[in-house]
Amino acid sequence: GWVSLTNPDAVSGGTIDFAGSGVVHMTGGIAALCGAAIVGPRLGRFDPVNRTAPPLPLPGHSPVLQALGTLILWLSWFSFNSGATQSLQGEHAATAASRVCVTTLLGGSTGGLVTALLVRVSGSGKAWEVASTCNGILAGLVSITAGCATVPPWAAIVI
Repeated sequence: GWVSLTNPDAVSGGTIDFAGSGVVHMTGGIAALCGAAIVGPRLGRFDPVNRTAPPLPLPGHSPVLQALGTLILWLSWFSFNSGATQSLQGEHAATAASRVCVTTLLGGSTGGLVTALLVRVSGSGKAWEVASTCNGILAGLVSITAGCATVPPWAAIVI
């Protein structure tokens, strides 16, 4: 891969991207940014006359389906991150896989918990917000993906 343990140029430069976080998320983010620039704002979301008006609410959003989608992604993230251990051999392969799962769990959990608490105490007027918590979980998962096999569990909470 571009950035992997088998690429000596990347590893010698101090780069660690165990599960392909940079490759997957930076490529996806750049593609999304280019797509958004080409397509433009979503129709019906912004007032075309008064550009300073707040965005209009989008109908059809379901907090239950958003939470379900987040949980499905979270469960899939364990396979995504621990799947990178398949290239490892020897007695430490199982230890690496378990560390990957623990740090993935802690990263997502901490991201969701911190986001939920920040929204709660920020005075935004909402007691608890599912959408923000789900986004926090996903942000925590993305942030831990690169170093999931190399950081200790306490660092996964901080990251």
